[in-house]
Amino acid sequence: MIMKFLKEIFPEAQSQIQVKNLVFDSRLVKEGSVFFAIKGSSQDGHLHLESAVKNKASALVVSSAERVPKDFKGEVLVVSDTRQAMSAAARAFFGDPSSTMKLFGVTGTNGKTTCAYMFEAMMTNLGSPTGVMGTIDHHFKSKVWKSSLTTPDVIGVFERLKDFRDLGSRSVAMEVSSHALDQRRVEGLEFDVALWTNLTRDHLDYHGTLEKYFQAKEILFRDHLKKGGVALINSDDSLLSKVQVSKNAEIFRYGRQGDFQFDKVDLSLAGSTFQFSSPFGSDLVEISTPGLHNVANACGVLAAGLCLGQPFNKVTESLRSFKGAPGRLELVHSKPYVFVDYAHTPDALASSLSSLHHLKKAGQKIIAVFGFGGDRDRGKRPLMVREALLFADHVVLTSDNPRHEDPEQILRDGLPQDLFHLKGTKVDLEVDRRKGIHKALQRASEGDVILIAGKGHEDYQIIGDQRLPFSDHQVVREYFID
Repeated sequence: MIMKFLKEIFPEAQSQIQVKNLVFDSRLVKEGSVFFAIKGSSQDGHLHLESAVKNKASALVVSSAERVPKDFKGEVLVVSDTRQAMSAAARAFFGDPSSTMKLFGVTGTNGKTTCAYMFEAMMTNLGSPTGVMGTIDHHFKSKVWKSSLTTPDVIGVFERLKDFRDLGSRSVAMEVSSHALDQRRVEGLEFDVALWTNLTRDHLDYHGTLEKYFQAKEILFRDHLKKGGVALINSDDSLLSKVQVSKNAEIFRYGRQGDFQFDKVDLSLAGSTFQFSSPFGSDLVEISTPGLHNVANACGVLAAGLCLGQPFNKVTESLRSFKGAPGRLELVHSKPYVFVDYAHTPDALASSLSSLHHLKKAGQKIIAVFGFGGDRDRGKRPLMVREALLFADHVVLTSDNPRHEDPEQILRDGLPQDLFHLKGTKVDLEVDRRKGIHKALQRASEGDVILIAGKGHEDYQIIGDQRLPFSDHQVVREYFID
């Protein structure tokens, strides 16, 4: 257990209180806690100061002392910005762990997880053991921590960085979500390299507009790069042409054009080869993950390695053994080819299906199985179906995480009147996801290709308030065993 004096965390503190943990949720307060009263979009921690005191908080950090209970005996620190104070306190409490490691941050609508895992594989192969913080989990080598958010709160970030450092990590790959940037969950972190994969419609239920979504992600490049740090921007996404980067950082482009380029691409269901050109040299690169989007991801990650000073000839060999991130266009069965993918936006679904469409041979059919998350952006539902119909021979619409919406209505939203005539011909509607997957498998011949999209690595399904066990991988395995 970490234990520090309050003055080690806040030099302006007047007392020598021993601090055992930092919290911003009053329910987690215990003796030895410093409680930070954070003002959020729907909650104000100042309204929970009484609860924090009742749970024996040792110190309170507030922007106004007005609601501090009169009988509180601990120290009260009044600051102008409690989020900033919480970040600085977390850095000090956990011993400034990021100062000893190279930080790679990746943001974008799609590709964050794959790029984080690619970076881990590359750096580990180059002799720099790497920790990963992201959507699937947090891990370093064989040590795994469960993850509930793509990017945790700022206290959780610094605590995990300390864990990585203590276990011997020399670099870290972190998925940085737009929510995290908007909510300042990476406050106080400075990245050596930040990569932006793309920007397409997603999370508009939270951000409201595509422009605000863009602005949230741009924070990573404007405010969180080290002096001399590097921004890597996908040149193939026109929406990223106007990205503003910190004046103390460098900006490079990667993609079909730019500073780091790929061309002469040869794609197959087993992987890809491409010519990689950079200011450091040119070489043929081989990866085991299928799809043009993974060529682009690899190009960006290889660029990150070179920008960190790794030798060119070793960087271009570093991804040869990389097998892909769990649930990211992951091949889980052959004959028929069955891929499980996390794609849950129109662009991501189109990207994965387009890749498979170009890789399949004449006579092979593509069958897509997917749904739409409940209590989320309803506008993207018909867009996903339209994209799927461009590349798939048949579509099975089924439940994803319906949450509190009517599962049948969710599917109807995805198949509006102008597409409803396709029901039963090119599109099946099956609310039960297990049955929906079975329908696709029954329809497929031995050489066909099936994409089961939307949940990827997830091993649960959210229906109402229940989080029920469910794994696309397991459903496929059980089908072929039976």
